[in-house]
Amino acid sequence: MTSPTAKQTVTVVIMLGMRKRNISVILSLLLLTIIVACQDKGKGLPDYALLDRELSQAAAYDKEKVKTIDDLRRQFMTADRAADAHSLAVSLAAEYRSFINDSALYYLRQALDQAKRMGNRRLIANDHLLMANQYIYASYHREGQLELAQINRSDIDSTNIESYYTAHHHLYQYLANDLQGRQRDSLLQLSNSYLDSLFSLSNLTMLTLYREQCEQYCMMGDYDKADSVCQRWESITERYSRNYAILSYYEAEVARGKADGNSRRYWLIESAISDIRHSVKHQMALWTLAEQLTADGDYNRPYKYVLHSWECAQLFNAQGLTWIISPVFTSINDNYNHRLQAANQKLFILTITISLLVIGLAVSYVLVRRKNTQLATARAHLAETNSLLEEFNTKLTKSNLQLGEANRLKEEYIGQFFSMCSEYIDKLDKYRIKVNRKLKASQNAELLKMTASEQLRDDEYKELLANFDKIFTNIFPNFVERFNALLQPDSRIHIAPSQPLSPTLRIFALIRLGIEESSRIAEFLNYPPGTIYNYRNRIKNKALCDRSEFEERVKSIGMD
Repeated sequence: MTSPTAKQTVTVVIMLGMRKRNISVILSLLLLTIIVACQDKGKGLPDYALLDRELSQAAAYDKEKVKTIDDLRRQFMTADRAADAHSLAVSLAAEYRSFINDSALYYLRQALDQAKRMGNRRLIANDHLLMANQYIYASYHREGQLELAQINRSDIDSTNIESYYTAHHHLYQYLANDLQGRQRDSLLQLSNSYLDSLFSLSNLTMLTLYREQCEQYCMMGDYDKADSVCQRWESITERYSRNYAILSYYEAEVARGKADGNSRRYWLIESAISDIRHSVKHQMALWTLAEQLTADGDYNRPYKYVLHSWECAQLFNAQGLTWIISPVFTSINDNYNHRLQAANQKLFILTITISLLVIGLAVSYVLVRRKNTQLATARAHLAETNSLLEEFNTKLTKSNLQLGEANRLKEEYIGQFFSMCSEYIDKLDKYRIKVNRKLKASQNAELLKMTASEQLRDDEYKELLANFDKIFTNIFPNFVERFNALLQPDSRIHIAPSQPLSPTLRIFALIRLGIEESSRIAEFLNYPPGTIYNYRNRIKNKALCDRSEFEERVKSIGMD
C-alpha cells in the first residue's frame, strides 16, 4: 500500500500558500500534512516491540492450537460412521496443514481410507487433491505430482475445481524452477495453461484471484499493478487473519520490488505476527525479516527471529523449507558468533585487567590465609585426635558390654551347673539308698531288674535336654527369633513358648555356646556325627547370608 509522502504534501502546501497568499490556508494544509505524515507513519514504521511480544506468546498460541486439535482427535477416535470419521480427518488435516506436515498427511490418508470404505469417488478424488496440495505446500513436488496423477478430472466437482487448477499451476511452476531450456519452457507453458483455466472459472474466489494476480505481476516485475491488486485484496481481508499473513507477505514483495526497505520491514512484521497468532510453522516472513535486518546491519534481533523460524521449520518437518532457511540461519549464526567472539575478546581484556588487580589482593590474602591455614591444621589435628579417642571409647564400651555379657553368661552357667550337679548328687544318693536297702533285704532279683532297665538313663537324658532347653532359653530368650531371621522365610523353625527346642535348634544353641565340633555335639545330643554334619549343612544352605558367615552370625546372637 502507498500513500502521499510528507515531502510531497509539504510541496503542495507551499505552492498553494504562495499562490493564494493566505495564512489560514497554509495552516490548514500544514495540519493536513501532519495527518498524512501520521498515516504514513502508521503504515510504514515497523513495530518490533509488538512482534517481540507476539513471539513471547507463541507458546500460548500453540497450546490453544493443540487443544483444538486434541478435541478433534477425540471426536475422530470415537466416530462411528465413516462419513463422520472422514469429515473429522479432513478437519484435522486442515488444522495440521501449516502446523505439522507429517500429521496433516497422516490424517489425509485416514480420510482417504474412509472415502474408499464408503466407495465415494468424488471424496476419493478430493482427498487425493488435498494430499497433492499438502505435498506441494511442503515442497514435496514429485509426491504431489503422483497424487495428482491418481485423480480423474471427471471426479472433481465444481467446488473443488479451483483447487484442482491451482495445484497443477503451482506444481508445474515449482518444477520448472529446477530446470533449464526446453523442459523449463514446456513446464511453464503447462503451468500457464492451468492458470488460464483457473482465471476462466465463473465461481473463482476473490482471494485466489488476487493472490494469483499479485504473484504473476511480481514475477513480471510490474509492482505497480501488484500494489493495486494488494489494495483491493486488503479491502476484503481482516487484519491479522490467516489470509492477512499471505497478503502482507506479497505487500512486502511489492515493497522489495520498489526498493522501499522500511515498508518491506513493516509488512514482513505484519505477516510474521499473523503467522504467530495462527501457529503457522511453515512461515516465510520472520526469517525473511531476519535476513533483511542482517543486511541492514542489525545483529541483535535477527538471531532470535531466525532461531524461532528454524524451530518452526523443524516442527513442520518439510525438507524443502529447512533447505531454504538453512543458509540464512547459518549466515546469521555466523554473524552472531562473530559478534560474540568480539565481545569475548573485550571480556578477555577486561578479565586480564581485573586479574592483575586480583593478584595484588591475592598476595595479601595468601598471607592472611597462611595463618588461618596453620590454625585450621591445628584444629584438624585436634579434631582427628578427638575422633580417634571417640572411636577408642566406642570400642572400649563395646568390649565392656561384651565382657559384661560374658560375665553374665558365666554366672548363669555356673549357677545352673551347680544346681544341676546338686540335683544329680541327690538322685545318686537316693538311688544308692534304694540299692542298699534291696541288698540288705536280699532282693537281688528286683535289683537286677532295676539295674538292667534303661528307663532311668532315658529319663535322665530327657530331663537333661529339658534342663538345657530351659537354661539356654532363659539366657538367650530371643535366640529362636534371631536364628529364624538368618534363614529364608520358608525354612524358618517355629515352636510354641512351652515346647522344647528342636534338634536343629539344639545343635546351633550348642554352637552359640562355643561347642563347634560335630563330634562333641553328637556326644551331647546322642546323635551320630554324620547326622550332626548333615543338619548343619542343610541349615546353612537355607541361610539368607553367605553360608560361610552363617555360624559366625549365630555365635553373635545376644551380643548386641
